[in-house]
Amino acid sequence: MKNNDAQLRKIFLLILPMALLAFILLGCSRQNLSPMPTPAPSPVPEHVKSGWEISETFLTALEFDGVYELAAASPDARHFGYPVEVGLNMLMVVDGVRGKEYTTVWSQPVFSPDSQGVAYIAGIHHIAPKKSREFIVLDGREGESYDYIGSLPSFSHDSQRIAYVAEQDSRQFMVIDGKEGKEYDRLITKQPYTKYFSPFSPDDQHIAYTVEDGGKQFIVVDGVEGKPYDFIWEPPTFSPDSQRIAHAAKVSDGWLMVIDGIEGQKYQFLVSPPVFSPDSQRAAYVAREGSKKILVIDGTESKRYDNITSGVPLFGPFSPDSTRVAYAVRLGDREFAIVDDVEGKTYDSVSLPVFSPDSRRVAYVAEDGGEEFMVIDGKEGKRFEEVSLPVFSADSQRIAYIARDEGGQFALVDGKEGKRYDATGTPVFSPDSQRLAFVAKFGLQQFVVVGGVGGPSYSTGLTKVAIVFDSPDSLHHLGIKGDALYLVQIDKIT
Repeated sequence: MKNNDAQLRKIFLLILPMALLAFILLGCSRQNLSPMPTPAPSPVPEHVKSGWEISETFLTALEFDGVYELAAASPDARHFGYPVEVGLNMLMVVDGVRGKEYTTVWSQPVFSPDSQGVAYIAGIHHIAPKKSREFIVLDGREGESYDYIGSLPSFSHDSQRIAYVAEQDSRQFMVIDGKEGKEYDRLITKQPYTKYFSPFSPDDQHIAYTVEDGGKQFIVVDGVEGKPYDFIWEPPTFSPDSQRIAHAAKVSDGWLMVIDGIEGQKYQFLVSPPVFSPDSQRAAYVAREGSKKILVIDGTESKRYDNITSGVPLFGPFSPDSTRVAYAVRLGDREFAIVDDVEGKTYDSVSLPVFSPDSRRVAYVAEDGGEEFMVIDGKEGKRFEEVSLPVFSADSQRIAYIARDEGGQFALVDGKEGKRYDATGTPVFSPDSQRLAFVAKFGLQQFVVVGGVGGPSYSTGLTKVAIVFDSPDSLHHLGIKGDALYLVQIDKIT
């Protein structure tokens, strides 16, 4: 007991001087101290001030050896894939999941329209002849192997079927849902205005493609071979209702359009593929005779011009309700738009005319004296260095486009100019036509602007940013930070 008391006294004697010193110092300094200031609140992000909430969901890390020129995002902008080099081999990475290694993965990933399926071309290559094999990998499953895969895989519009061109022993054939079609010398897969070849009709009930065999070319529709011609430059075109089909064909003394098996007027050359109106009742194409071009609609020729821009690849010169026609022409050194057979004012150049969704309005870009401006319903807008094609809202009441002046690029919405950026993407209206979003870029950073306010910044480079509206008050896109890919959700705060 005595030993314990002695130890406690020693500890007390050691602590007491230190406590007194601390008390003295605090007492002397307290009178000189001002009250602790209240910390300043963190600044509220601009997008929050404007009523938007942004959240990020990590999707995947991006690998150093990725072949990002072959990267692709799904249509719904929620999935992302790219090939990766692994030593002397390659593999496909989709949403961070590595696929099987092959000698080569030489295509980008192709996502189905519903974004649930993905396919790509892979191969096992050998130095020895006849040993190399290529095949389609669909959702991780390898298809039949061939000497060569001649086209990117193509999904049907309902995402339930898949087709591609294969080659074996120098003969090509269509493979649809794993079933091989008839062999030909060559299948012609060049598709205008898109890198994808698809043999499916819009309703997915018919299959059509162009082949070459024995020195002649002809179309094959649902397994039935059409009339042979000297040359057919591309696959046939289906009408929107899938009931009609058309293609250009070369004969000994010219070119003609074949629509529903009926040969049209012969011309020196055809300079555009056929295009059907949205209601599938009308068909148009551009022909050339000598140095003049002619727009042919349902067999009726327009006046002859030095050049014609007819609006392909959407619905050509047709309005959404199929009742109106608009196109741009050149005559001499001047260009002008023609709307419902009425020739507009002449300019140095004009763009494709664009109809509003209700078909009542039309807009196009004109250039005169080195300045560009929008012409909306015949009225000229303000002039700028550059102007993009117009975008109408779903209700046809609003119009947006991108312009450039000495301050940079910016969006104009209903004539009102927005903030200047280094670059801006195509504007997108919300489904209810009330909001506008677009991608903007400053330096090496890009971000989405919605409601006139920019969100968080992400790196540029891998793929074009697709903005997808999930509802009038919600949208999303993909964004890159460092070596990571994120799903960025933007929601209106309610």
